[in-house]
Amino acid sequence: MTVSLSRRATLWGDRTAVIDTNENRRYSYADLDALADQLAGKLAGLGVGPGDRVALLSRNRIEVLAIAFAVRRVGCALAFVSPYRSKSAISDLVDRVDPETVLHEEAESDRLRKVPSTTSFAELSQGEGADYERADSPPEPWLLFQSPDEADSTVHAYSTESVERNCIAGITTWGFGRPWVANLTSFFRADGLLVGVLPALYVGGTVLLHRAFRPDPALELIERHDATHVYATPLEFDRLTDADGFETANFASVEAFYSSAPLPAECHDAYLLADHPVGRLFGTAAAPHLLTFLPEREDALEKGDSVGRPVLDCEVRLSEDRLEARGPVVAEGTLEERFEGWIETGLRARRDDDGDYWIEAD
Repeated sequence: MTVSLSRRATLWGDRTAVIDTNENRRYSYADLDALADQLAGKLAGLGVGPGDRVALLSRNRIEVLAIAFAVRRVGCALAFVSPYRSKSAISDLVDRVDPETVLHEEAESDRLRKVPSTTSFAELSQGEGADYERADSPPEPWLLFQSPDEADSTVHAYSTESVERNCIAGITTWGFGRPWVANLTSFFRADGLLVGVLPALYVGGTVLLHRAFRPDPALELIERHDATHVYATPLEFDRLTDADGFETANFASVEAFYSSAPLPAECHDAYLLADHPVGRLFGTAAAPHLLTFLPEREDALEKGDSVGRPVLDCEVRLSEDRLEARGPVVAEGTLEERFEGWIETGLRARRDDDGDYWIEAD
């Protein structure tokens, strides 16, 4: 099975793929596939073709998911740009990626004043499309992600195979059947898309799309749509406890909460009181699925901040107290180089006698 939206639309056409909770609109797999096809034609109309790159600056929107699949059809790579970077940092990234154009939602127009070639979502949808032939082979790389660390300008590149292996790692870790996933983190992050979204679509699940995190609406979407899985960063989990209805929230539908890193003790205790311990799906921009600590483990309290053990298809080791990783879930490389063998994560860590890893401060 491949990361093919068209095949999933054929299999699960009327099944709900995405619920845009901001617009209160449902998109079936057939709808998402049709939108991806339409946008592929629009990209072709802009002169985008095999071997090119386009960049994307947006909050979480249905267009982002459709564009991620549209670029595969015309054979180009997609680079995600963080809306939280400064204007100069965005301009520098665009210079390095050298895209044919930067696609963006209208709200981000002002941040792109220094960028020479931009196309808003409105301009893209209103532009003249063109007939296109689907690329004979998927673009390599397919998706490019910045590090969420603003001090790190590295861009990591993911091939179609590494994206699919991350989907499989997510499925086996989450224990997905046909999930309803509330992804509360941003799509521009590698983990936002490769952990919180694409694995759910890979198995015919439903993604609850939350445009920009706010605690009260986020809590409402979990309850109203009976989310089975919730993925977020520690900051988002912490802010969720500030929602007016958190203490009385009904999390009966939720099978698992997963954080991208260990939660502060006080925050984690709040979820324990709600009878929902938060597991960890720990990774980096170079390997979003790296280590996992399952929330149902009996030693969860004893293990505290441990990030657990390696996920499927990822090997880790310690070299002079530094964590290294390799495997098909790891990025193919960066803009400047291709990875070979073990990669450095930049993290100091230790491994206990049970095989669990702990991230330590430098």
